[in-house]
Amino acid sequence: MIFVQDLPLPPVKELGLPEKFKLKGQSLVGITYGARVYVTSRAGLDSLLFHEMVHVIQWSELGAERFLLTYAFGLDRTDRNEYFDIPLENMAYSLQRDFDNCVALPDLETKVRLMCAAIWAEVEQALHNA
Repeated sequence: MIFVQDLPLPPVKELGLPEKFKLKGQSLVGITYGARVYVTSRAGLDSLLFHEMVHVIQWSELGAERFLLTYAFGLDRTDRNEYFDIPLENMAYSLQRDFDNCVALPDLETKVRLMCAAIWAEVEQALHNA
């Protein structure tokens, strides 16, 4: 975990991702790239770190290229560019709610990996059909 004043945002243009992939305007306090977690606040740190650790597993399962493609695909598919409707975010927030409510999460890593595989299969099919 790295504490920063400003979160490093993805280089959208350089990655060839759609302009709407930009995360500006979001009130983000954490972001994950691979195994690096950047945070700007210690408020609610346990909950935030849990959420970001879900992203660490997602990055590990999908790899950088597939993670970014999946994220961009999810953003592109949301009706109003709703951040919480992006499948990878929806997964992280849903599991974070369980964590916050002290719901047991046995074999979390396997669960996240299986969910990632299902999301990636949908993305791969959509890319194939395009």
